[in-house]
Amino acid sequence: MFITISIFFFIQKEILEPSNREWLFHNAPEKRVIFWPVLLEQFSKRWIQGYGLENIDIAFDSYEKFHSARSPTYYHLKNLNIDRAHNYILDLLLFGGVLVFLPWVFLVWKMFERAKGTFLLIPLVVYLIWIQFQIQGVSHLMYFWLIVGLIDQHSRN
Repeated sequence: MFITISIFFFIQKEILEPSNREWLFHNAPEKRVIFWPVLLEQFSKRWIQGYGLENIDIAFDSYEKFHSARSPTYYHLKNLNIDRAHNYILDLLLFGGVLVFLPWVFLVWKMFERAKGTFLLIPLVVYLIWIQFQIQGVSHLMYFWLIVGLIDQHSRN
């Protein structure tokens, strides 16, 4: 029951409300559902090599519609300083394009193969869900590589 209420609350606050034009006039537009399409459109321009590490702000600032469209969404987004997408897959695609994303997918796929049928699958799945909605820090990267090491060690035994 609690999980259902939490999912409904997340969808309401992160997806439905920010799509309302009236909401934009009265609130801050830092919701993911508003700036993810901007970042996806920017990724489509440099999809092979990306923009380079820590350059999401450059991709975000060079969005042409900020300077031509008069939508309240773009007006508010123009003033944001976005350096993370709050979605690790989108971060990888923007930082290094498909050249970085595909090896990461291969690594995760191999970890799923090796962790199949073990308890280590649970922390891996929890981590992969979490990084789709939050900014990853050094401690989270250490957790990821700890999981990789544990899965590798377990698969060798």
